Amino acid sequence: MGLPEITRNELVAVGTSSLTIAEANPRSSIYIRNSSTGVQVITVLFSQAQLAVANAGFVLKPGEFIVDSTTAGYQCYQGKVQAIGDAVAGQVSIFERN
Repeated sequence: MGLPEITRNELVAVGTSSLTIAEANPRSSIYIRNSSTGVQVITVLFSQAQLAVANAGFVLKPGEFIVDSTTAGYQCYQGKVQAIGDAVAGQVSIFERN
């Protein structure tokens, strides 16, 4: 049995307003990395309804990342993922498998 299909591998710009960076989709894994080239801190929120607020969720400094994946007895989060930066010109790398 091989790995699940890659459904997304891209760079997304994140500013100082809440942004949906991943729609609700069936997924077996999601990897989100703060790929900002400056000192921008990105806050990531796994939530269907709430908007991202700076420093209220997973707070990622440049180079830091979060991974969520399906394992025995646990299913990867299937809902929307929101992000917000503490400054303009932030960016995140997103990799998803279904």
